[in-house]
Amino acid sequence: MPAVKFGLEECRKKAGRRKEPWRGVNLGGFLLLEPGTAIDIIDPTKQKSVFDLPDKSSCEYDLMQIMVRDLGAEKAAEKIVEHRRRYIDYLERAGFKDMKKRNLNAVRIPIPYWIAFQPDEPTPLPTRQDPYVREQNALALYIDRAIAGARKEGLQVVLDLHAAPGGENDGPPCGREWKNWQWENWSRERSQEALEILAERYGSKSEFDNVTGIEVCNEPSEKVPSHVQYEFYQASVDKIRKHMPAERVTIILPNFKRGSMQNFINYAKGWQLFSGGGYENVVFDFHYYYCFGHWFQQRATLADQLREVMRNASLLAAIPAVVGEWSLGLGEKALSGEFVEILSKEKAQQLFKEIQIDAYSCASHGWFFWNWMDLGGDGIEWDFQKCFAPGSLSSQKILPAWDGRGQDPLEICNGDHVVLRSHHGKCVVAKNTSVQPLSWFEIDASAFKVITIGPGPDGFVGEDGLQQGSAIRDGYVVRLQLSEDIGKGDKCLAVDAEDAIVLKSFDTEKEDATTAFIIHVVQESKLRHCGIVFLQNRKTFKLIVTEPNGKRMHAKWMEDYDKWQIFSVEKRFSQSMPKSERRVDFNHTPVRVNRKRTMEDELDVNVTPQPQRTRR
Repeated sequence: MPAVKFGLEECRKKAGRRKEPWRGVNLGGFLLLEPGTAIDIIDPTKQKSVFDLPDKSSCEYDLMQIMVRDLGAEKAAEKIVEHRRRYIDYLERAGFKDMKKRNLNAVRIPIPYWIAFQPDEPTPLPTRQDPYVREQNALALYIDRAIAGARKEGLQVVLDLHAAPGGENDGPPCGREWKNWQWENWSRERSQEALEILAERYGSKSEFDNVTGIEVCNEPSEKVPSHVQYEFYQASVDKIRKHMPAERVTIILPNFKRGSMQNFINYAKGWQLFSGGGYENVVFDFHYYYCFGHWFQQRATLADQLREVMRNASLLAAIPAVVGEWSLGLGEKALSGEFVEILSKEKAQQLFKEIQIDAYSCASHGWFFWNWMDLGGDGIEWDFQKCFAPGSLSSQKILPAWDGRGQDPLEICNGDHVVLRSHHGKCVVAKNTSVQPLSWFEIDASAFKVITIGPGPDGFVGEDGLQQGSAIRDGYVVRLQLSEDIGKGDKCLAVDAEDAIVLKSFDTEKEDATTAFIIHVVQESKLRHCGIVFLQNRKTFKLIVTEPNGKRMHAKWMEDYDKWQIFSVEKRFSQSMPKSERRVDFNHTPVRVNRKRTMEDELDVNVTPQPQRTRR
């Protein structure tokens, strides 16, 4: 038996990259209730949302306890059933059609375990000890109909076990905010049973062939040891694959760690080693929110937030991934400081949206915005319909598909054209002899043809060499020639006598070390799209650095490999569009209303507005 290979490259080969990456929305608030996303459940005696009572709830568990206490078990159950049926009616009548109009191709359905486990007897009444409302035919009533309605409009479906038995974390997204929760409370065996119920029901029938993904859980707590997560993931994948083949259904595993990019990469490598590296079409899920926690709320400027987004692009390009949740939520500092004095709040959020769309195109399997609608909220940050005009995604950037065989189109080879993005987040723009990081957007930046001119200290690897299309690896010597100048002045990046980075005409008859750079590839052996690199001048051995103000580039320090010297190298694909043809309408101002929108606007029912939801 041949040895199994491990590492990021093998991980990418096993997962491939979708021909049509998911571009979708979440249906939060449909079957799992959270403040903001869910319909207002009215307390008829107080005429308020139950989420807004003095002893208000932040999760479905607490909400149901209040409803059972104040309305009685039978009336409480009626309210929940009524909500679910109005929601599915709305989706069938208008919701899926509206998604299609906005050029979406998929929907992610958060499913709590009490929907998957259908009772044998008619709907049992909830109690304060067991308050969730279970229905005898819940899968047929809601999931079957949702899949069929989505299929009618050409939408794919990802099933997401969003709330697991015992809770995979201690927060409202798993159904219960539980202060004394311990990771041992999570019943992983029962979770696997729920997954197998879903996989068996939706894995083989032709009428459910638009189910193209299933997620094994949502945001497992960091308290859960990695090896315990791996064990659960492997057992879940094995159960799912009995019913859902790899050629049709992607299995999604949350990579919900904190800290540096390396932490996420190490987690992915750990899974490869633990699982034996043999699973196909398995990807990792990342959730990107930039409005939670002290740093994002109180310290991060808008520029900090944008830089964080672009750093995430490098991670997404390195690991088979889907962005399962993201929003336009920004911290207080970002909306009150830098840039916002120049831009309106709406324009700042529009810039934030455009940057995220650009970054998340790096995810091999796509993204899902949280949420399709944010009911009762008066902002735009969590509501796709307020954020995106119909047709605004019609010309989105999609990276080349790959089935895992042959060369990955995201590899950057000798002769390819690239864009350089500095540590500060902006792409390099070259004009005349000036070279500066000026643009947040790759399509507005200068492209450079990367030309291999010499090997690394140990020579070329294998069949690598100076030929067109040869791989570029750590330590190779390259020249960066301005793409638009090819055949004219043959200008290249260079270091002048004062160590400034400039454009300089290259004389092919003479060797000029000022235009030669040693490329140091971080984390990978070969250069790839959105790969992180250091560029070291061959003559002075100084590294290119951008100053903190981001306006000057020069060569500085020989051995100080720090964040200021980092560049992301982004491959320029033929589909890149000029500014006038942005894939997201940059001139569309997100809708901001003066009153809180209610479910009456969406589902034709009378409800009372509720406070804007807090996701975490």
